[in-house]
Amino acid sequence: MRNLLVVCAGLVVALGVMCGSLWRQLRADQQLIADVRAEMEQMARAKTPGPEAAPARAAQPAAAAAALAAVQAAQPKPVATVALPESVVVLAAQTLGKPSEETRRAAAMADSDQTATARVLAWRDRLAIAGVTLTTAQLQALNTAALTEMRRETEDSLAMDSPSGPMDAETVVRQREETINRQNDTNMRILQDITPQLSAEQAKALRDQFEAGDAARRAAARADREALTNSGK
Repeated sequence: MRNLLVVCAGLVVALGVMCGSLWRQLRADQQLIADVRAEMEQMARAKTPGPEAAPARAAQPAAAAAALAAVQAAQPKPVATVALPESVVVLAAQTLGKPSEETRRAAAMADSDQTATARVLAWRDRLAIAGVTLTTAQLQALNTAALTEMRRETEDSLAMDSPSGPMDAETVVRQREETINRQNDTNMRILQDITPQLSAEQAKALRDQFEAGDAARRAAARADREALTNSGK
């Protein structure tokens, strides 16, 4: 009997502990639910615009319309075109004529200088990729040599008589081969001018680059000539 009372007392104590734990967990869940609801209400109030937001939204279309009107007003007005008589057009063309020799030469020299600078930058980048770096002084010297020699090549090209009228395929291929020869001669003169300011490794790397480019251009020219020959069979 005494043992039964002890067991019952133990059960009562255990049940009391379990009830207390469940009660505390229930209170914690209720508090969590209340916190979540409060947070959701706060977010809903933040998303809902106040009375002062309505005028701002209403003013947005008006501001956009005003900006669009300002842009349209700033755009130039279209100018009406006038059709000139054909006789006037012909007379203007005859008066203007072709560009003068000085204009052609100036344009060719400007193009030559731009091409020279672009090639120098390409040579520099390829040398850097190969592990050979040029100093600032060497790069400036290379650019000076390229400008001088490419202007010389341009002068030679201008001195040659260009055939008038349409050219046949044979003439086009031949002129391309002559251009490749002149370009290679120019590169060799540039190399000769710049070599005293380069190390042996730098000079060799630059020569290898020039020779590789010349070989690629000649291979493409040979392919064009072979295609021209085969098309005539």
